[in-house]
Amino acid sequence: MRTQGDVGPREAWGHERALSLYDRDVSAGVPDLVPALETIVLVGSFNPLILDPNWLLKQQVISQFELEQVQETGKALISRQVALMEFRTFSLQADPNRVQIAMTQEAETPLLLADVVAKIFGVLAHTPVNAVGLNHSVHRETIDDHAERILDLLAPQAAAERLLASGRVESLTWQADRDDDYAGRLYLSVQPSVHVQGLFLSVNDHFDLGDSGTGQSATRLVSEEWQHSLQRAEDVFGRVVGLV
Repeated sequence: MRTQGDVGPREAWGHERALSLYDRDVSAGVPDLVPALETIVLVGSFNPLILDPNWLLKQQVISQFELEQVQETGKALISRQVALMEFRTFSLQADPNRVQIAMTQEAETPLLLADVVAKIFGVLAHTPVNAVGLNHSVHRETIDDHAERILDLLAPQAAAERLLASGRVESLTWQADRDDDYAGRLYLSVQPSVHVQGLFLSVNDHFDLGDSGTGQSATRLVSEEWQHSLQRAEDVFGRVVGLV
């Protein structure tokens, strides 16, 4: 989704978005399945100054050790316009219109992101939240020429070359209506991976909360849907890789 209310992961974090806000080299020692990047994005009206590490400690989002660590490393920037910080298991990025919470490479499970949202927006229950994005990305390794064959099925190379000499697929994105009771859309992106022999796959599970949406309703949605969304994305990724 590429609108003012975009609930996908920040494009500014780089092509095939890095797993860590501060350490973007994920190419060394890549396993068969590079750790997934999971993010939760909330769009609404926010005050980045509130999202200070000391406030997060009071809400039991982080521990005293994590507070001291982020103070020692300087991995926190707080102003009226932006809040940026990274802890061991998650990073947080906020501006007046958007809050993004993302897994780091050291996170044991993506389920912790739902807990972070619940602890923050359970307190900020009346904060306006108009949309929520549950976002999932992964570098999926394939064998032989399977990645090329999958891309050729989705966007035939012969057709591309009739449009542009030596044309090749850089990124493909599809949009679909939701098949549940929520307002919103589902986006799937497929592109060649730059980290493994295979594909970079991402799903943006977008939920519209409307003008009446709040931190409380966003927290309820994330608590109820985060695990379902993780499974939905994995099912979609499996169907893409299973095309050949």
